[in-house]
Amino acid sequence: MLDVLFAVFYFLLLYMSIFLVLTFVEEGEAGGRTKKFREWPFVSVIVPAFNESATIGRVVNSVLGLDYPKEKLEVIVVDDGSTDGTSSVREIQDNRVKVIRQPRRGKASALNLGLDHARGKYVACLDADSFVSPGALKEMVVNFSSGDIAAVTPVMHVHNPKTVLEKIQNIEYLLAVYMKRLLSHMNAINVTPGPFSIYRADVLRSIGKFDEKSIVEDQEIAYRIQRHNFRIVQSDSGDVYTVAPKNLGDLYRQRKRWYKGSWLTFNKYREMMMDRKYGDFGFYLMPNILFGLVSCFFMLAFFAAYVVIPLADAVRHIYIAGLYVNLGSYLNFADVLANFVFFADFYKLFILWSFTAITTFMIVRSHKSLSRSIGFAEAVPVAAFMLAYYIFISFVNIASTADLMRGGEHRW
Repeated sequence: MLDVLFAVFYFLLLYMSIFLVLTFVEEGEAGGRTKKFREWPFVSVIVPAFNESATIGRVVNSVLGLDYPKEKLEVIVVDDGSTDGTSSVREIQDNRVKVIRQPRRGKASALNLGLDHARGKYVACLDADSFVSPGALKEMVVNFSSGDIAAVTPVMHVHNPKTVLEKIQNIEYLLAVYMKRLLSHMNAINVTPGPFSIYRADVLRSIGKFDEKSIVEDQEIAYRIQRHNFRIVQSDSGDVYTVAPKNLGDLYRQRKRWYKGSWLTFNKYREMMMDRKYGDFGFYLMPNILFGLVSCFFMLAFFAAYVVIPLADAVRHIYIAGLYVNLGSYLNFADVLANFVFFADFYKLFILWSFTAITTFMIVRSHKSLSRSIGFAEAVPVAAFMLAYYIFISFVNIASTADLMRGGEHRW
């Protein structure tokens, strides 16, 4: 029975992966249409902050350093009840910076308050632990080539990745950007990341602004944009750098919130799945999201059945044999080759190697599309990403599901 589930699971996984590869072949890597502005539009950058005194000054200065007409830019910092002196950002001597303080109500509430004060035609939301490159705003805002485009997403990187864990997350971010480029052609993007996604202000207001009850407001607003039949576009450039969790504990807590929010948001908009009026978002992406959310259970089951249990049996046999291992039999190449040829589970090997090849292709292309190279120093992070990271994420997803089943309040 487990072998049947294994085959079905990996068939679906390969189908969805190959679908994206074919999208790449069909669409190529050409960016979307861009608009040439005779006059740059006014843009409001909203920075929600809670106890971010360590980074808020650098974040605001990175926005003020944007290569953009000064008279067309404002920065609205919303201090969401900080107790660490975040509001000291008021000391920045620039009349483009406005600081608003509110009692602790959460990130979405802070964004909505900023939106209420924003004067820009476009609104960029920037997390208080993220930094923008000088050309990001110009490179992104030109993607609003038609009135049905409601949001443009950035090219996200991990800020100054040093550890293996940070480099693994950077690989994940670059791969996500590449996947979004493909999904952008299908109008099927389901998240507008907090680090510097840009929106049409009138669209945000018309669809009800950010959901203050959601713990993943950037996912929820993207679903709502899709439900109102607007488009979300992935920018081909516009680099943004975000501070990533530096240890497994912080990463676990961050991803647990993300997965809980994904389940809740998917359930909220479940009626969109397989509905023709939502196009590829309803017919391809939502089933793909559901498959991804439940796949963790299968992945851990297969990991236990095909890796953990066989290893445990091998250790047990060695222990029973009195720790005696006949190395000669293992070093006999002819015996090893014959055993592989006649007894190997080739259909599993084919599926696993196919999936590995597609994942490798995506990782390489994601780096190449952003003019990044994969050197020897990245060999360990790439291997860890492919071999261990999905197992870790599967555990996180299961923990998130368990939390949801227990009920209770879900906080940002």
